[in-house]
Amino acid sequence: MRQFVRSLVLCTLICAAPAAADDGPTPKKPTKPKPEKPDDPDPNDDPLTIMMDFELSERRVVEQAARKRTTIQQAPAIITVITAKEIKDRGYRTLNDVLRTIPGFEGDRWEFNGWFKDSLTRGIPGTTLVLLDGVNIVEPTRNVIVLDRKIPLEIVKRVEVTSGPGSVLWGSNALLGVINIITHDGASKPGVEYRIGGGGGPGARASGRAHMSYGGSWLDGDLRAFVGVTYYNTDGPELTVDEPLILGPLPAPAQDGSSLLGHAPATSSPVNDDHFLNVATRLSWGPVTLSGFTGFEAERRELGSGGSVLTQDPSLITSGSDQLHNVRLRYYDRFASEDFGVNFQAYWTNWQLHENPSGIFPRSIPLETGGKTSLESEKGTTRTGFNVDFDWHLPFDNHLLVGGEIFADVLGDVQLTSFYPLVITQDECVAIGFQYRPDLDPERPCSLEQQALVGQERYVGAFYAQDAWKLSNRIAVNLGFRGQFATTYDPSLSVSAGFVTQLTDLVFLKATYSEGFRPPDFQSTATRAGVATGVTVEANPDLDVESSRAVETEINAVLFENSWPIRQLYLRADYSFTRMENVIVSPGGRFVNSGLRDIHSVELLGKLHFYGDHELWLSYYFVDVVDSDLGRLRNIANHIINAGARASLFGGHLQLMSVLTVRGSMEDLNRTQDSPLPGLGPVEIAGASWVGPTGLEVTEIPTAILLRVGVEARDLWNVVDVGAWVYNVLDVQYSDPDFFFDDRIMTRPQPKPGLSFFLQGAVRW
Repeated sequence: MRQFVRSLVLCTLICAAPAAADDGPTPKKPTKPKPEKPDDPDPNDDPLTIMMDFELSERRVVEQAARKRTTIQQAPAIITVITAKEIKDRGYRTLNDVLRTIPGFEGDRWEFNGWFKDSLTRGIPGTTLVLLDGVNIVEPTRNVIVLDRKIPLEIVKRVEVTSGPGSVLWGSNALLGVINIITHDGASKPGVEYRIGGGGGPGARASGRAHMSYGGSWLDGDLRAFVGVTYYNTDGPELTVDEPLILGPLPAPAQDGSSLLGHAPATSSPVNDDHFLNVATRLSWGPVTLSGFTGFEAERRELGSGGSVLTQDPSLITSGSDQLHNVRLRYYDRFASEDFGVNFQAYWTNWQLHENPSGIFPRSIPLETGGKTSLESEKGTTRTGFNVDFDWHLPFDNHLLVGGEIFADVLGDVQLTSFYPLVITQDECVAIGFQYRPDLDPERPCSLEQQALVGQERYVGAFYAQDAWKLSNRIAVNLGFRGQFATTYDPSLSVSAGFVTQLTDLVFLKATYSEGFRPPDFQSTATRAGVATGVTVEANPDLDVESSRAVETEINAVLFENSWPIRQLYLRADYSFTRMENVIVSPGGRFVNSGLRDIHSVELLGKLHFYGDHELWLSYYFVDVVDSDLGRLRNIANHIINAGARASLFGGHLQLMSVLTVRGSMEDLNRTQDSPLPGLGPVEIAGASWVGPTGLEVTEIPTAILLRVGVEARDLWNVVDVGAWVYNVLDVQYSDPDFFFDDRIMTRPQPKPGLSFFLQGAVRW
């Protein structure tokens, strides 16, 4: 309660700043800006992007949701946009951090004690299509893309988020949402910028970041170029596990068993740097754009995926590398007095995943050398393809879009090396079918290399169409469909429909129906059974695609525009009902399609802009999910509140900023030392207790109140910015439950980072 009061007081002080700010003389008669003309294209705009919401001149135009230009209020979808300015104003660090404050998302949720980070969409993980400049970058091996430091925010022009299914226009993986990441070009970020910073604290020890970019535009904007290089390193967070896992069953579908849990809490002590290096390029000549992105990373993890503390043994600390490489070639132009448009895009994407070494359990009496494996994919996974679409402005206010796409997903073999956890002789090693390889690891010379995933190929084709018809000045409808077929799963047909009516000049009501689908990933169709670790997953090549259907309604309004001291108030309220079918699960070691999930979601968003460039914003998100097999999901936050404020002082040269997140309570299924092995009583080994597989408890994850505050001096001498942010100001010790209501590998709640700070300076010319 005391933390809640402190956070409210601090937020209130900062939120009150706009009213007390000195913005110079009060304008007596604010001049109403000239209305925008969304139908007049800007030659620097990306035709597959949204400029939206209500950031006055920048956020009133939408392009992604319908692959064409329209206004945010008329777009037949629930859409939120975060611009580069908001990224700077809110102190975002990663794209998952951005999604934390978007209604409809629960951002930056951790799984496997931080080994994997995702953002839940309407309560479900891994259900969002992620686009990089309009290209799908969701890895088909696991149907995910981790939005951590992999894609640096310094290269992002804006992030466009669609809540709800979107497969009619965007295809695979748009099950419950679409995220389009739009990168800078030479026009949106001109000149040279150097940015360097560093910080620390238990939430991010010894952090440092450096960024350099150059953007240029020539020949009246026909020739544009941009390059950005970003490097980030940190020792990582200190994380405390209340009852560290010393030994336990491997992930399902391996056989369940007893767990050995330590009595005393243990805290990781970061000693190894994480490194992220990323390069983004973009070159445009008239209607042709060539862009690329490549990244390299080495992330050291002192916690095992199940909660084992590995700091005391550097040879067990996991070194993970989850890399993304992408090249895109695009042609876009309009003809016939702008009535006919052509968009062609070819792309190549490669994902690399390496976990070497991969620490599982620390050294203990049961395991002399600890648990260790390695996962290597020499070729990784590659997607190569292209899409083309055409749009026509037809008579009677009709806008028709048709297009198609062809691509190939290719998975290379994935090798798993398992190291025997006991010290044995060479003869004993050979006798159990392993290989004696001291060259790989002198401390664990007995190991076995096996194929974990068998190489696969998948060829996919699709065609789609959407027609938008403006029936009158105040009513518009649209209909769309998509057919997609592949060599490894049954054909899929998706449809969509939308209705938008203009109640008043700046108040709109929407009603939409949309569908989404997600094909089975290679993990569920190509995993090899019988590996040495004992994780005997049985692949299922006959899985059906997962599907979703959603009915949504929204009312949005722009109020008090240019009514001093208010420049604009934007309000949005949404309700959606979504049904998921054929959800893929793996009970008993075999991947199968499960039952139904019904999702009710309410999203509210309000943003208030003042003269003097001050702002307040508030969002609320409610979600309720009922699974036909599991019942009501209790490992998600039913209520999430986000609020923020920014005061602009001294003509914009001083910015005071804050962001408050209140995440509702949840539940987690865990193992407890209060329930010893059946029939044996308490069994202890060196300060730890054996817990039987039925020794379970439901742990409450209490409400988490997270506050960040920032201050920044901007445009000093017109070229310098200097600022500082403090994250988790109240140093709240909070945790995440499992993605799935499971007690297996995550035997305890998963700890999250505490307080940290970061100071940064930038110079540009």
